[in-house]
Amino acid sequence: GLKGRCRLRLLESARAADLLGDGSLMLRVLDPGRGGEKPRDLAQVHADWRVWFLRNGEEVLGTGGGHRFIIDEAKVMIAIELALKDLEEGSRACMRVSEDWGQGCLTPEGVAGPVLRGAAVWVELTLHEVKNEIAAGEHGDVEQALAFAAEKKEQGNRSLASKRPADDSRALRRYQAG
Repeated sequence: GLKGRCRLRLLESARAADLLGDGSLMLRVLDPGRGGEKPRDLAQVHADWRVWFLRNGEEVLGTGGGHRFIIDEAKVMIAIELALKDLEEGSRACMRVSEDWGQGCLTPEGVAGPVLRGAAVWVELTLHEVKNEIAAGEHGDVEQALAFAAEKKEQGNRSLASKRPADDSRALRRYQAG
């Protein structure tokens, strides 16, 4: 409606962080929340988001109670994952996504839910909860560290096996983490 379009115009004119440096993903934190952790790769998160088309303000998706999923498993549109990784637990933000990045599933359920195929959109995000997995160097003993490295190697191998360009960078991050 009119209220939503006015709100989007206000957000468009506000200062925002350029997540990629090319203007394709512009993130504006609306409420920094209570502070806390930012999600890392493979963090379990509880978040919700609403999505509107940039051209006409028509709502595409409203998630209501939110979703629990693991970051960086290619379950939701990568622009949403990148924005969530930039937020702290309890924060709320709005992001403008270009057509180039407005591609992919809008829910962790995959193609069972709405899927974008190159649409410029607004996304309003709320990050409720973050549970990061243990990072390299945070293990109690050598056996745990070796098991962690082996798990990261396996995750990297699975990412490379998919033969999708976006998964190549995921594989690299897994190998580096291990």
